[in-house]
Amino acid sequence: MRVTDAAGHPVTDAVVTLRPTGAAAPAPPPGSGFRVEQRNIKFSPFVLVVPQGSVVAFPNLDTVKHHVYSFSPTKRFELKLFARGEPRSVTFDRPGIVAVGCTPAASRAA
Repeated sequence: MRVTDAAGHPVTDAVVTLRPTGAAAPAPPPGSGFRVEQRNIKFSPFVLVVPQGSVVAFPNLDTVKHHVYSFSPTKRFELKLFARGEPRSVTFDRPGIVAVGCTPAASRAA
């Protein structure tokens, strides 16, 4: 499937939701193998779709500490400064869009 804007240009990082007509489709079960890596001071992947109730790991693959957070009404959280190799994860227990931000530390992680 290709998603385009009104001018016909491809839309990057688009999410398409299909809903059946008639009876509601069963919700997919939650999972725990989801990851949003911090690599080269960026999130990878930039967009991630997970079933409600899933756990998402936020591994730090950089040499600086990261402070990952969300102020989204769907899921507010704060993962205070953590270095490479210090595991952090969040359970996304409500459906909706969650914008995630990061503030890398100025000094190098040990």
